[in-house]
Amino acid sequence: MSKGLYSFAKFFTEWLDRSDDPLLSTANDFDQIRNQLKPSDILLAQGQRLVDRTVYRVSGSHWTHAVLYVGRPMDMADTDMRNTLHSYIDCSNDTPLVIETSLNHGVQLRPLSDFEHHKLRICRARSLTTADAMQVIRYALSRLGPRRAVLQFLDLLRFFIPWWIVPPTWRRAIFRHNPGRHTRNAACALIADAFGFIQYPILPLVKVTSDHGTQLFRRQIAVCLPADIEASPYFEIIKPTFLDFSRYSTDELFPWRGSGVFTMDEAVQPEPARLQELSKPSEPSEPPSILETSAAPDELSVQTNERL
Repeated sequence: MSKGLYSFAKFFTEWLDRSDDPLLSTANDFDQIRNQLKPSDILLAQGQRLVDRTVYRVSGSHWTHAVLYVGRPMDMADTDMRNTLHSYIDCSNDTPLVIETSLNHGVQLRPLSDFEHHKLRICRARSLTTADAMQVIRYALSRLGPRRAVLQFLDLLRFFIPWWIVPPTWRRAIFRHNPGRHTRNAACALIADAFGFIQYPILPLVKVTSDHGTQLFRRQIAVCLPADIEASPYFEIIKPTFLDFSRYSTDELFPWRGSGVFTMDEAVQPEPARLQELSKPSEPSEPPSILETSAAPDELSVQTNERL
């Protein structure tokens, strides 16, 4: 590939991979998310890149980006895996890390704190053993590295298709047709490959038998989308919120104040700790005493004379 042609293609990958400011969300408590995460968990995010808009139009889901949670280096029992983490990223031993794929940088390690202001959802594989979780992470770590110099122009063209004119039932099939490296990096194909390495499927293939029964088969799709992980029966959805629902009764879960309609500029976004304070029912104030409400005799006589 000539230098000019490569620079031209590099410009488009950088442009598609450019990210806007994330949408702030008060529905997520990042501290709760960080405490509940386990190695091999999948974090679905509402991405703000240009390539994420294509994924949104194709899948119809707001979850357009997915990363694999690795954990902290200090929690890695395998010394080789711990050394691999430090060789790819300069961080402390207690820094939570995730594996991410992108068009411009390939497979890379990033701190979990980079997604603090994103809308997040945790997807956890059901009945996954610790040994299998480490195998998933080990496979993903083996794919770490920058993108190759080979750029596939035809593969990039699918991100410039006006998907709004394509019927919704055709979009996924067209997007997944003959996928290249860029399409796989834009989706979460690496995560699907990592779980496929331990023969843990994302979506099953359901076949109806002659006796009106069903059989499930492992299905490895060419391009896995974040919406496929969310819809998978093998992954449970964990949604940490700003409120610990186990601490409150049903009547205390709806601390609404008024019925006004606010715009985004007028609405105040309180901190999670403040929201918990607001959720506690306020104690009723004592009624004023008779002595406080009663008027003095002179005042009563004046008011009576005025009325007369």
